[in-house]
Amino acid sequence: MRTELVDLLGESPCRQVALRRHWRVVEEQIGRELPEDYRWFVEEYGDALIAGSLYVPHPASLSDFAGSGDLPEFIDSLTDSWQKALPFLPKGLPERVEAVRDEVIPWADHTYNGDTCLLLPPAPGWPKWEIAILFRQCPDVAVFEGGVVEFIHRLLIQGIFPRGWPTGQTPWTPCDDDDVE
Repeated sequence: MRTELVDLLGESPCRQVALRRHWRVVEEQIGRELPEDYRWFVEEYGDALIAGSLYVPHPASLSDFAGSGDLPEFIDSLTDSWQKALPFLPKGLPERVEAVRDEVIPWADHTYNGDTCLLLPPAPGWPKWEIAILFRQCPDVAVFEGGVVEFIHRLLIQGIFPRGWPTGQTPWTPCDDDDVE
């Protein structure tokens, strides 16, 4: 899957380097190590729009694209939004999400409609990291099996998009990276 993404997006077009200290700040904030596939994708293609609207921040960037600020601030802000949205989910949470509801980690923001992509840590019965989306327009949560690379592969290679997401957009658009530490 990674090879197909690199073939489509090009060999590491991201000019940013996430140093250990950048990841350490984020991982200390959330209290756990992040999945390797997420770190790889962010280091290679982060601080960019994927498929035209999915903003994926990079830990070394200070860009304020989509009002995000730095990555720890981005996570804090979207975690707060997640917690505020919970009482308004008419169907409740899928079992997979309920198992880690207070441990989810926002990793991307859909700038077209405000949906939030969440990392779901492993839990009893679910040994791997997975992805969930908090749909903002029609409050709901959907789970997507697999990690970040598999999710991005579905979007860009297979053309499978979550409901309400526009299709046919540029696969990768960098955000202003002049303000990288």
